[in-house]
Amino acid sequence: MSEIEVPQIEVWVNGEISHVAAGWTIEQLLLERRKQKGQPESFKALAVEINGELLPCSQYASTKLCDADQIEVVTLVGGG
Repeated sequence: MSEIEVPQIEVWVNGEISHVAAGWTIEQLLLERRKQKGQPESFKALAVEINGELLPCSQYASTKLCDADQIEVVTLVGGG
């Protein structure tokens, strides 16, 4: 039995290339990255920019990734 290959796209995340499944959303990308790092699934302290535009967290689940997207993910840290 052969596996079905899922088409992949290349996106840049914080300056590093990542291969993800075509059709993934920003939310899926963030969840996968947090899972790999053992971090909680909360997006409360994140800022995401895609192709130079700040993306509201209300749009993470509906924003699909495209080949060659440039994504910057910043974790906000409080303190003084």
